[in-house]
Amino acid sequence: MDFEEDLARHLSVFPSSPILFIGSGMSRRYLGLDDWEGLLKRFCELTQKSYHFYKSSANGSLPLAATELAKDFNTIWFSEDEYSESRKNFEEECDRIDSPLKYEISKYILANSKQQTKRSSSKP
Repeated sequence: MDFEEDLARHLSVFPSSPILFIGSGMSRRYLGLDDWEGLLKRFCELTQKSYHFYKSSANGSLPLAATELAKDFNTIWFSEDEYSESRKNFEEECDRIDSPLKYEISKYILANSKQQTKRSSSKP
C-alpha cells in the first residue's frame, strides 16, 4: 500500500478534515514576512503595551508573552470599531481568548501573501 492510500484511510476515521499548521518560518522564507517574534512585535503595537513589556512579564518566554498579548488583544478586538467587520465574519467561531489574535494574524499574512504574489507575477 502506498503512502497516499495509507494517509487517506487514516484520515477517513476522523469526523473532520485535518488542519495543517505551518509556522511563521514559511511566511518569512517564501513571502518575506515577519517571523513569530516579529508578528508579536507588530501586534503589540495594537495594544497600549510594548513588546518588551510582554516579553519581560513572561520572563523571556515567547509563548507566555503571546498568551498575555492575546488576552489584551481579545478585549480590544471585541470593543474597537476597527474590528467590527472581523467580528461580523468570525465572532461565532471565537471560542478561545487567543482566537481574535490568531484571526487577525491570519488576515495579515493572507493580505500580504496576496501582495507578494502580485509583485512576483508582475515581474518579467
